[in-house]
Amino acid sequence: MDRRHRFVRKGMIFLVWIILGVLDFWAAEAAFALTPAQGQMTPVPKPGGILKIAYASDPGSLDVQKEGNLASFDMASHVLEGLFDYDRNLTPQPMLAKSWQVSPDRLLYTVRLREGVLFHHYKELTAEDVVASIKRALRVARTPPQLASYLEAITAKDKYTVEIRLKEPFPDILYSLTGFIIPKDLAEKYPTATIPDKELVGTGPYRVKDRIPDRYVELVRFDRYCARSEPPNGNVGRKYAHVDKILFYILPDPAVRLMGVESGEYHYAHAVNHADYPRIVQNPQLQARIIKNFSSLGCMFNCRVGPMADIRIRQAAAAALDAEAVMKAAFIYPQLYYLECGFIWPDSKEWYTRAGSAYYNQKNPAKAKRLLREAGYKGEPIIMLGIAEIEYLRNACLVVANQLKNVGLNIDLQLVDQSTFLSRIVNPGKWHMVTSISLFTPSPTLLPWTREKDPIAGWESGRKTRLARLMRQETDPRKRFKAWEEMQQLVYEEAARTKFGNGVSLAATSRKASGWGEMIGPRFWNVRFN
Repeated sequence: MDRRHRFVRKGMIFLVWIILGVLDFWAAEAAFALTPAQGQMTPVPKPGGILKIAYASDPGSLDVQKEGNLASFDMASHVLEGLFDYDRNLTPQPMLAKSWQVSPDRLLYTVRLREGVLFHHYKELTAEDVVASIKRALRVARTPPQLASYLEAITAKDKYTVEIRLKEPFPDILYSLTGFIIPKDLAEKYPTATIPDKELVGTGPYRVKDRIPDRYVELVRFDRYCARSEPPNGNVGRKYAHVDKILFYILPDPAVRLMGVESGEYHYAHAVNHADYPRIVQNPQLQARIIKNFSSLGCMFNCRVGPMADIRIRQAAAAALDAEAVMKAAFIYPQLYYLECGFIWPDSKEWYTRAGSAYYNQKNPAKAKRLLREAGYKGEPIIMLGIAEIEYLRNACLVVANQLKNVGLNIDLQLVDQSTFLSRIVNPGKWHMVTSISLFTPSPTLLPWTREKDPIAGWESGRKTRLARLMRQETDPRKRFKAWEEMQQLVYEEAARTKFGNGVSLAATSRKASGWGEMIGPRFWNVRFN
């Protein structure tokens, strides 16, 4: 192996998004966006070849239920599957499930499994596997999934039927059933401990062959994969394992990743620098892969302790911010970002709203200074956390810190490595604000900060509690949207968090292959060589 494969960078920012309370882990696959004209794969070419991926970071483990970082998720997505997954319209569709039905009182969901689906150790998928897998996921998740609050019981009615009984109606339950399924024997062998990579088996088109930490992950085709019959559609439908093998090489330096694809050593460069966008576009051998609905950049404020517990100081910070300057510093080129106040993406016909826009991108230093005077702010230090290794996040943090300093806030910007960031963010006394990104999600009820009790930032109020309950219990779509609209208005009014805009993820691919698919990150099961 090349020495470059020995670079080390643990994790990735997916776990950060989860810890920040921006995404329900068990519903993690809710976040994705597709580029146009994907999924047209006929006629099926002859399988073969080794697909080489230059990836940014080591997964730490492929046990996604427990590890939860982006690298783990991207790689394990080729190995594991869920009961449901998402089509191009962000609607949950059956994957391992064959069908489902709900009782009139909406408290009992009955899921019928596809028969004959095999795990990689050649045991057939049964209802007992689903029950054991979901119970383990609820047990090991770093932040409690929403399903845990509603679940009364989950049982195997028969070999291929799962019954899920709820304490109260949960309209978004199908989103919470997109998490990965593992065999019962594996879930029981490792009820809380991390599953060793070579023991991890799923039902996906590829299986784990090898992993050398900080060097590479090797996946090989599962020749007895039981594909669905429908055409590929987003993350569902038929998955073709065209290539024999997928090799994820761990290369933390984005320049090295891009040069590797330019030289032909690799076929895909993951998460390249935004500054290299023109270089990719101008190279006839490469293609720029843009995932438009990838992430939103913003700030989260500590509503529990410290200076930001005072709503006036939070409102002052929000008033001072210039969203355009922050987004430009982070994403550089206008093709790679756009300003947006909505916490749900504009593509969502069901949930998108611009409520609270009057408090977005205010660029009003005079208002900020007035609010600080009213709050009696005496220059107390405000600890702002950011991640040092991610270039565009680091750049955004520097601009945000300067904007806040200019109105008189005593910002103590602390750019730390990801492990330090994660250990501190769960301790309210170790930070006062955070500048980071969150992934797209199709429903606001999947955002843990919209719950009655915000698990990280501690944003709570009587009005919020009422709206949170309506969003999760109301079955009338119009009433649910109205509650969310009021919730987004409220989060801006109380400055519990704020947004700058939406950005893209940028990758570079070789034109020697096609069929690339992007959800949260790269998906390679339909890739084939030209």
